[in-house]
Amino acid sequence: MAFAVFRRLGRINLASEPTLRYIWVRLRAIFFIRVLRRLRTKDSKDAVRANVSHNIKSIYWANNRMHLLLYPLSVIETLGPDSRILVVGPRNENDLYTLSGLGFKLKNVTGLDLISYSPRIILGDMHDIPFPTGTFDAIVCGWTLSYSTDPQKAANELARVGTPAFPALA
Repeated sequence: MAFAVFRRLGRINLASEPTLRYIWVRLRAIFFIRVLRRLRTKDSKDAVRANVSHNIKSIYWANNRMHLLLYPLSVIETLGPDSRILVVGPRNENDLYTLSGLGFKLKNVTGLDLISYSPRIILGDMHDIPFPTGTFDAIVCGWTLSYSTDPQKAANELARVGTPAFPALA
């Protein structure tokens, strides 16, 4: 029953209004983590040791500093609603829904993180991104390279999965 309600609400674009988006993201996190028990983590030999434990503490909270990187994507002329966007280290779904609220199709927005509860966030490592070369038209990697013990390796992976026409943003 509760899952059906979430699916119905998910069809409404709550992402365009920040307060509604925040509530929606928080409710989804609570549902997927506490009810469905879907919280998963991944180890990375190239990540700072405390990375996962630090970020898991704030998984229910949205952070607005990513808006500094996400909002400019909506006015880049080479990007449109169908552009494929990768958000590295989103922690929760807020960044993904923010991009949806900015006009990008949610089905083309992917998160990648060492922690995930969401079907929208792939459990993976930015040092070994599980996508083919040239998959994404834009890559957002904000406040994540500081968690790497090998930022050059991460930057090489980000560049690899970006399309040549639009290189990775870090």
